[in-house]
Amino acid sequence: MTPPNKRSAAQKTRLPEHLERTARAAAGLRRRAEEVFLENAAQAPGSLEALSPEATRQLLHELGVHQIELEMQNEELRLAQVALDSALEHYVDLYDHAPMGYFSVSEAGLILQANLHTAALFGLARSALVSRRISSLICKEDQDIYYLCRKKTIEADDRQSCEVRMTKHDGTPFWASLAISMAQDSEGAPAHRVVLNDITERKRMELTLAESEERFGLFMDNLPVAAFIKDENSVTLYANRFMEDILGVRNWRGKSARDLFPAELAERMIADDRASLDAGHMVIEEQILGADGKQRIFQTHKVRIPRREQPPLLGGFALDITERKHVEQQLAEMSANLEEIVKDRTRRLRAVSAQLTMSEENERRLLAQELHDNLGQLLAVIKIKLTSLDANSFKSSVRQILELVGQADRSARTITRQLRPPILDTLGFVPALSWLAREMERTHDLSVRFDSETEPNPLAEGVQALLYRSVRELLINVAKHAKTNEASLSIRCDAHRLMLVVSDNGCGFSPAFLSDAPLQQGGFGLSSVSERVTNIGGEMHIESQPGKGTMVTLSMPYSAVPTETLAP
Repeated sequence: MTPPNKRSAAQKTRLPEHLERTARAAAGLRRRAEEVFLENAAQAPGSLEALSPEATRQLLHELGVHQIELEMQNEELRLAQVALDSALEHYVDLYDHAPMGYFSVSEAGLILQANLHTAALFGLARSALVSRRISSLICKEDQDIYYLCRKKTIEADDRQSCEVRMTKHDGTPFWASLAISMAQDSEGAPAHRVVLNDITERKRMELTLAESEERFGLFMDNLPVAAFIKDENSVTLYANRFMEDILGVRNWRGKSARDLFPAELAERMIADDRASLDAGHMVIEEQILGADGKQRIFQTHKVRIPRREQPPLLGGFALDITERKHVEQQLAEMSANLEEIVKDRTRRLRAVSAQLTMSEENERRLLAQELHDNLGQLLAVIKIKLTSLDANSFKSSVRQILELVGQADRSARTITRQLRPPILDTLGFVPALSWLAREMERTHDLSVRFDSETEPNPLAEGVQALLYRSVRELLINVAKHAKTNEASLSIRCDAHRLMLVVSDNGCGFSPAFLSDAPLQQGGFGLSSVSERVTNIGGEMHIESQPGKGTMVTLSMPYSAVPTETLAP
């Protein structure tokens, strides 16, 4: 843009249109005066002195009128010139102090004129900008952008704009928006008028915004949940990569649920979207067909996102809870099964408890019978003998009484050994099991081969007694049910565990027999042993097949029961 104070003389004297009309009127008056004069001269050819006084006065009057009109018009012209100069001064002030840069560039690329803002922007005096090449102010990488824009301006004969990086006098780069239009220089040659705006801050904000959007995109795309943003009409504005991958849908933007899902599901989703916008936040479970063709279950959180003076948006994220639902279903089924197992276990425990009670009663009965039939009768005979002593046969009676007392003593010792052998307390666990093996042959005609690899770690007295009774019960089972007169008992142990193994080569059985009918004949003894061992932290394992014998292993970790837990 060429400032007015730099225009040519011809441009300075150019008047507004209404002043030009006044000048044309004044010129017309002059011509009219000349015509009147010539007209009068024609009436008196040869000399003006031939005019009559009346004609002369008339001519002078008309000339006076024309003179007054011309003076008025001259005053109008003077006032108009003053107003024009004032307007021109005001325009120059606006031009120089405009908040944007104005400068003109010649066809050769030289700066012709520039306002003060342009000079201040580049850190130069205005005189230093004149005749300088515009390309020297544009970064080398962006010069082609400027020249292409200028070429489009020439071809279209219309204003064009571009954004380039320019350099200040001190080398500081900045972003500039250039609006280029056609113009002429003072000589009338083609030139370009350029409007310059510093857009560095806008570019910095755009870059920051772009970086923020990139970080947001990376963050959202790496979330392990499906995330989306919709407008008030349920049209998708954004969907992250997880949502695209899990559902196998691309190009979500601009599509509604009706474009992506079956009609019934889509309408339900849209209804939930509207309800979420009204409520502000909702949590919904949705079943959607995944990319793998399998039905998937999502827990979807939908939240209203308010906006100023615009309809709110709907944001949401969907957690894939398919596996969790499956696990919950499995847990529910397992819980139901566990309840049944617990009930069955409770029934079995009650049955075992009842059988244990019956067993204890049977043992008491047998013990009472033993005491009555054996020890009691012996004591009764002794009493009779003592009351019927004959002096003549005193020595013979004493001998009979001593023999009966010895039998009673042996009977009492037998009962004691069956309940709890004293050797268990005096010599220890291994000798007690060795004595039990020998005792089984005497009392049940069962030959037991005893084998002990090493001495086990010390056990609580209560644990020793329980294991002893368990082994005795197993050996009695062999004697009663295995249909064999041979068995073996072995002790195996290490630093952490004690194992007692009772085996035979008898008729054997199916271990399922125990779980299917634990109270049938032969099942109770093994079940009661298993319960006893399990209750103190041990395990019982049975290996048996019909016709191939049986091996029962009692396993007890030393850490299962502290030595002070069980009383003898």
